[in-house]
Amino acid sequence: MNDVNLSFSINPTWEVVRNIEEKLRSIFQPDDSEIFYSTIMTVSELVENAIKYGSATQTVKSINLNFVADEKSIVIIVSNPIDNVGHLEVVKSHLDRIKNSNDPQQLYIQRLQDLLENPNIKNSQLGLYRIAYEGQFALNYGYENNILTIKAIRKLK
Repeated sequence: MNDVNLSFSINPTWEVVRNIEEKLRSIFQPDDSEIFYSTIMTVSELVENAIKYGSATQTVKSINLNFVADEKSIVIIVSNPIDNVGHLEVVKSHLDRIKNSNDPQQLYIQRLQDLLENPNIKNSQLGLYRIAYEGQFALNYGYENNILTIKAIRKLK
């Protein structure tokens, strides 16, 4: 994979997810199919999460996406304003579970079971579990000045 460093400041609309996916498709080589799928899925899930649960503030109205890839790793960073404490706590609790687990597959299966048994759960955060299990990305987060930043890292070598 060639070194790639992209930064986007995007409006929180659903069409932007497709546009970013198209941009990333132009970067990957055809023989990178598993990495390609995992990366596209991870970017999509993080941006969708920012659209669903983020909220524009007086000073910040957009989502920032940084994508850095080289032969050793892929790093995806999505930052978005969030001022709903309830949404923030839900996201943080799921990210903490994922970060502190040694078995992302079991977490993913458990989350699917929880959602099947309780179909009225709001804020499923299933995408975060997909990122950890299917995408094989490690997740980390930070929250400062009403900005939630989620970082996904996948080691390649």
